[in-house]
Amino acid sequence: MSTSTGKRCIDDLNDWPSSCTSTTTQQRETRNNWIAFVIIVVFSLIALSVGVLMIFLSHKGNVITYLEVNIYNVKFERSMRNRTSTDFLNISRPFCKEIKKYFQTSHLSGMYRECIVDELRQGANGNTCIEFRILFQKTGNFIHPNQVRDVILAKTAQYTRNNSHFFRVGNFLILYNSLRIFLVRTSSTVPDVLIRSKGEQYRSNHILFGINKCHYLFSY
Repeated sequence: MSTSTGKRCIDDLNDWPSSCTSTTTQQRETRNNWIAFVIIVVFSLIALSVGVLMIFLSHKGNVITYLEVNIYNVKFERSMRNRTSTDFLNISRPFCKEIKKYFQTSHLSGMYRECIVDELRQGANGNTCIEFRILFQKTGNFIHPNQVRDVILAKTAQYTRNNSHFFRVGNFLILYNSLRIFLVRTSSTVPDVLIRSKGEQYRSNHILFGINKCHYLFSY
């Protein structure tokens, strides 16, 4: 009996090193896998951070002017509230095409980027009020609302009818005293994706310039 017991003990002792070695190897492999995973995650986060940082640092920023005008010869329709509707596009596209032409042939041509119509809404007399923005690339030259206004007025034909003054943008007859210009200058580290519509122009990444820190109103 003692011999049999001793043999079992020897057998158990002989089995122990291999089972212990197997367990240790599995633990080491699991630990190595976790270390590799953590390294991959850390390097991925670093690469993502560097990429985002490069986008911000490489962006030169924008000067955005928000404008409003009243289109005297276009009656407002409810469908114009839909930015994808035919009525909206029939106004926004030719309007911005004209604005683009004005600025690309002006002293601001090197800074001009884009014209965007944000909203069409009903004016006081049932005609159409258009809210739009003009984007300029920020350079060392500061853009003042008067510069934007002067380009638009210099490029358009002027009219007087029934003691009211108008200027024409393409086929659109605009009331002089409806021209309102808001100037917003973005931070140099704000990329295009952060540029918001006029309704969000008071966010912290924008600096607003204007009379009473509100807006410029031009009346004639």
